[in-house]
Amino acid sequence: MATQYSTILKLGLPVQGQLDGTWGDEVNNKVTSMVEEAIAGRRVINSWVGDSHTLTVVEGASSESRAAILTLTDTGTALGGAATVICPANSKIFVVQNSCGQAATLKTAAGTGISVTTGGTALLVCDGTNVVLPSATLENVLDAGNSTSGKDIVVSAGDDVTFSDSSIAIFGASSDLKIYHSGSNSYIDEVGTGSLFIRGIDIQMGTPFGAANFVMDVDGAIDLKHGSGALAISTSATGVDLPAGKAIKVGTPSIYSGSGTPESSQTAVVGSLYMRSDGGASTSLYVKESGSGNTGWVAK
Repeated sequence: MATQYSTILKLGLPVQGQLDGTWGDEVNNKVTSMVEEAIAGRRVINSWVGDSHTLTVVEGASSESRAAILTLTDTGTALGGAATVICPANSKIFVVQNSCGQAATLKTAAGTGISVTTGGTALLVCDGTNVVLPSATLENVLDAGNSTSGKDIVVSAGDDVTFSDSSIAIFGASSDLKIYHSGSNSYIDEVGTGSLFIRGIDIQMGTPFGAANFVMDVDGAIDLKHGSGALAISTSATGVDLPAGKAIKVGTPSIYSGSGTPESSQTAVVGSLYMRSDGGASTSLYVKESGSGNTGWVAK
């Protein structure tokens, strides 16, 4: 009986009583060497016809489809676009190193496949029908290059997505929105024709140490705070409100408000105004007419 071959890896299956005297050579050449090729062998694919290459299948001898690692190249510049590599419809693991200068898809003749970006390396699995990623981990997706649409990437609690300095998170078909750190400063750039919207029920912006210096409430009120969080100015439906003791500066002179006379209590520069909330006739508005301290206020 002639030597038979295994279905998937095409390993030699010599039968009892066959190959007397040459048994060792046959086992080494058609079994042992082929197993090594399937586990750790590498084949370079550098032949393309119509941007495609079909892996060779050879019984009992070295073949491309049995190799564990496929390195794709194109030294003859035969590729005019994205490449396709056709593998047998058998269960098999492949490591694909794509150095052909084009995106390359590993697939079965009748099934679907996975595209590996040029310069990328991916671990792929043929399940006997299609070529798929072994798992939906972020590492595998990034290795292969996310050439498919409608796929979610879920980052587990406690895990991070890290961008190095000057690596940019890009959003939009025309790279309209970019978020990145230059190594010195952080940027959010909207470079498209539209606007940058920051929306939320309540929006707060401040320091990483806890102080919220800008607060927008759900009803539309906006508070601006200074330093450790002391209120400096707020908005309402009727206009802009200043807390007691705060001033509006117009150049160097300022506008103040409060109760009681400003004389001997409110320091200001000449030209400043003081609006007194508890004043009456001729004591509701004061002008700072002299001095550099808290005196020199004249009621008008």
